[in-house]
Amino acid sequence: MGLGERLRKVRKAFDLTQQELADKIGSKRNTVATYEMGRTNPSTAIITLICREFNINEEWLRYGTGDMFQEESTFSLDEYATAHHLTDIDIKILRLYMELDETTRRNLLDMLKKAFAPEEGSAYDKAPKNPTELERLFPPIDISDADSNTG
Repeated sequence: MGLGERLRKVRKAFDLTQQELADKIGSKRNTVATYEMGRTNPSTAIITLICREFNINEEWLRYGTGDMFQEESTFSLDEYATAHHLTDIDIKILRLYMELDETTRRNLLDMLKKAFAPEEGSAYDKAPKNPTELERLFPPIDISDADSNTG
């Protein structure tokens, strides 16, 4: 089964006409027809769009390997903790945070943002924003001039 046939299978799986598929990917019906007949291949951008739009496994669409649909991604705190070397207390804090209701989480995040955001008028605000501004405020010292004044 070639790419065109697999593309037709995707379209049929979602009960779409060639025109409906073309509308979803920003193309024309006759372009979709040429893909399905194998006369032309969709660009990488079109393949990526189809895979994202319909949760299709790109390896399957391109080469026919693997399953047609992408596996739904899942998040495992235990796997994340292992991968990031989290301590038991790190994990406990994350679990407790996730168990909070949405309003409490939002309020806690607002408090943390305020606690860690620089205050207006602080030294942080007065710090140079880029190397050019730093040199303007604090011009480099010519070391050869400094050496002649010390002797």
